[in-house]
Amino acid sequence: MVVVRVLFPIKGLDINEFGKKMLASVPNYEGLEGLIRKYYVVTDDKTKAGGIYLWESREKAENFYDGEWTNRIAGLFGEPPMLEFLDCTIVIDNETNSVKSKVAA
Repeated sequence: MVVVRVLFPIKGLDINEFGKKMLASVPNYEGLEGLIRKYYVVTDDKTKAGGIYLWESREKAENFYDGEWTNRIAGLFGEPPMLEFLDCTIVIDNETNSVKSKVAA
């Protein structure tokens, strides 16, 4: 599994209007192959926003964040997004009382 943290600038945007746009984008991620979970996030100072994504594999994540996606985000927000890929070895899900692990027991 891999976690990807994505951030892009939103300084000067109306935060309520921005929230509506993000909510409207939800259908783009529902049922997306390889995506386990996505969190929409905004920094405390409201100057950056993005998402925290949990993907089945790095390959599936990298296929999603292609040049077309990067160019679209840059066009919408004025600069390319910052992406950080993090290897995720264990996920504890308290909602479902489950644990996913890549670590051998």
